[in-house]
Amino acid sequence: MTDIKHEIRSPEPRLTVNNVFRSFRKLKALKDVSLQIDEGQIHVLLGHNGAGKTTLIRILLGLIRPDSGTVRVFGEDPWRNRSREGIRRRLGVLFEPDALYEDISAWENLEFFARIHRLELAKWQSEATEMLKQIGLFDRCHERVVKWSAGMKRKLSIMRALQHHPQLVILDEPTAGLDVQSRGRVRDTIHQFRNRNTTFLIASQDMSEVQRLATHVTLLREGRALYSGTIAGFYAAARLRRFHGAVDAVQRLTGQLPPGIELVREEADLLGAAVVLRICTEDGLESLRPQGLVETPVLMEDIYLELDR
Repeated sequence: MTDIKHEIRSPEPRLTVNNVFRSFRKLKALKDVSLQIDEGQIHVLLGHNGAGKTTLIRILLGLIRPDSGTVRVFGEDPWRNRSREGIRRRLGVLFEPDALYEDISAWENLEFFARIHRLELAKWQSEATEMLKQIGLFDRCHERVVKWSAGMKRKLSIMRALQHHPQLVILDEPTAGLDVQSRGRVRDTIHQFRNRNTTFLIASQDMSEVQRLATHVTLLREGRALYSGTIAGFYAAARLRRFHGAVDAVQRLTGQLPPGIELVREEADLLGAAVVLRICTEDGLESLRPQGLVETPVLMEDIYLELDR
């Protein structure tokens, strides 16, 4: 387990969580969780089922209160009546299951929520058309949603959460159930909105989401934050190195590891084998000169398993 990292922060964070605890009877869902999200971040809340991701999101949205600790969204308390409406106008939210009206068309769903957000309809129609094309739904946008697949509904829900250009978007497992092409389109959309200064908090247990999307990550395990900070810091915290080559070269290396280096695991594949090593001391790293092996990037799964052990 590593200590939570703290970085130099913007004076006006989008979201702050300080020392939050939350229990449900005997279950301690969150245990002293702290994190901060600044403008322009894509911050992935990473953890397995039951780690506390959804509980934390419900607290951030003002749906449940923490037992102790403080939460601020745009500097405001999400449970104050005077703050709640202003916060909601600046938020986009995607929960599971998808919040759609299935007996009307996709276009009518989007227009309904556009009117709730009081969007200027002529401008909205142009933007909605372009976004539907980008996400691959335009050709069927006048069909009733009840006819759509789960993946199509998911993409429509993401569009609904983004169409009013919120400053902060909270997405719970946004690419769950999507095919590879659709995942790519969703990621492209998220990056485009981030380039317009939209900030994202994404709850996920998918390692590829972290690797392909995140600027920052918070790793939760059993309600505790094991790490919160930049992706670069996430890689550094695990202190891992990965090497690949012929099976016999990997076996020679693992048979004579120098002090300060520990074997994490070996993996065989069609092209040979890989070995993941933990660097315990800088002296150990200096003495590591594996022959016949090529150093390759550490996988996000390697880091997750190392920090989550």
